[in-house]
Amino acid sequence: MGQLESIALFAGAEPCEMATQKSPCANDKHDPDCEHQQVTKKGCCEDQTVVIEGHEDLTQVTKVAVPDFQMIAVLYAVVSFLFSAPAVDYYSYNDYSPPLIERDIPVLVQSFLI
Repeated sequence: MGQLESIALFAGAEPCEMATQKSPCANDKHDPDCEHQQVTKKGCCEDQTVVIEGHEDLTQVTKVAVPDFQMIAVLYAVVSFLFSAPAVDYYSYNDYSPPLIERDIPVLVQSFLI
């Protein structure tokens, strides 16, 4: 099993790099070192084309049904009411006690009730 190199939907896919590479002897046929390399190997890449015809299942629409918008609005209101998060009047600062007083304020200000 191979690896997918490229895919194209409306145009030709890019070819594999190994398929586009030429042997060093392809340019110089008269080189004495290249005479023994006349054996061609099968490339590592394969092109596969899949064509899907979709015109067989087409049908002509004669009447378009308009949905009942009032029913959709009622359904939306009921669903949004049932599944909406309830409003919670919970404040997190109610659980905390105030900080301790470092200084005695009435003594500091010299304000006493008599």
